[in-house]
Amino acid sequence: MDPFLKDIVRIERCMNGVVAGTTDQTSSAVDLGAGVQFGECTFLAAFGALTANQVTSIRVQQSSDDGSADAYGDIVGSASSALADADGNKMLAVTVRPTKRYLKCIVDRATANAVIDGVFALLAKPKKLPVTQPSTIVSWETHDYPAEGTA
Repeated sequence: MDPFLKDIVRIERCMNGVVAGTTDQTSSAVDLGAGVQFGECTFLAAFGALTANQVTSIRVQQSSDDGSADAYGDIVGSASSALADADGNKMLAVTVRPTKRYLKCIVDRATANAVIDGVFALLAKPKKLPVTQPSTIVSWETHDYPAEGTA
């Protein structure tokens, strides 16, 4: 039987929505070594309204100890393209296979307002299965080739 997505990818919300603004925002830390040890992380940043002339993008930073002695530093080449003014209600994604355990996503906002709807981390390539989802996912239904009818 093929595994479901929930068995092979852990999904964490690492930034809540942020109102329109031009200040950079930093996600909470994502721990790739928490129990399972993941080899890959995709940050998915969702955006709302964008004001004309905004310059909004995302990039990823890493640390070996969550910034205690090893400060977070940018991962070379991890910066996304900037959103166009017509890209309101769209998303940016960056996938990394880091060399360190902890990651953060930085949302760079400049020039004009950009609304952040939230940032999510998809942790993949676990060393053991199945993956346990965080308590922030209240329910995740899976159905293997179900019949049609009343849900």
